[in-house]
Amino acid sequence: MKPLAGHTVATTRAMPDPALTPLLVEAGAKIVAWASMEVRDSSDPERLHSALGRVESFDWVAFTSARAVESVRGLVDGWPPDLRIAAVGPSTARAAEAAGWPVSLIGRGGAAELATGMASMGSLRGTRVLFPAGSMASNRLEEGLRTAGAIVTRVEAYVTRPLAVDRNRVMVDLARGVAAVTFASPSAVAGLADALGTEWPTILDRCGLAAIGETTAHALFASGVERDRVTVAEEPTFPALVVATTHATRHARTRGTPS
Repeated sequence: MKPLAGHTVATTRAMPDPALTPLLVEAGAKIVAWASMEVRDSSDPERLHSALGRVESFDWVAFTSARAVESVRGLVDGWPPDLRIAAVGPSTARAAEAAGWPVSLIGRGGAAELATGMASMGSLRGTRVLFPAGSMASNRLEEGLRTAGAIVTRVEAYVTRPLAVDRNRVMVDLARGVAAVTFASPSAVAGLADALGTEWPTILDRCGLAAIGETTAHALFASGVERDRVTVAEEPTFPALVVATTHATRHARTRGTPS
């Protein structure tokens, strides 16, 4: 039996969503979309192209999302054989490998843990690191690398912009029954919280909440969500988020909410 069969799950990612939504549907979920952001091309493409055009001058390239990989994969003609790649999570690593770029390090935690992992593979003092990132990506990776002595060049690979979530749509969906809400980034938390205003997060009290990782979970906690309301994925991947969503639906059932 599909683990989410009979359950309605709300997603907060930009639509169309080729990453998470198909996995939830495959698990049996009915999807309602509360898109809280949109993704666009870099606002400074010249700087991005310039950095990638001299990629051979770097020792490492660090990716913290599969979206960053997808944003740059068509902009690199050749990949130097001695250039090392670090990626946060298996999903990001798979995206890099699909582009033909072998991954030297897969971080199992967040950006800060990736920096620690890179440092464990040898001194980073004077090491040149290219960090193609989303406009709203955390600076934890940069801070960790610079503390270890690395020279970090951060370039904007894509722009994430908040969308005005349709509050009326959310209320109608909730009245019909939503078993769980998924959050794949802190910006998704902020977008939905802004839409619901003073009713956040009480209005979601009968829904299970699933977060893709600790950074997103902390954004929920900081916005007023109680810790025991959030199920955190065991690793920052979309398949793991689907598993966390399955567990999160139990919160809705224990409160007697229709799903």
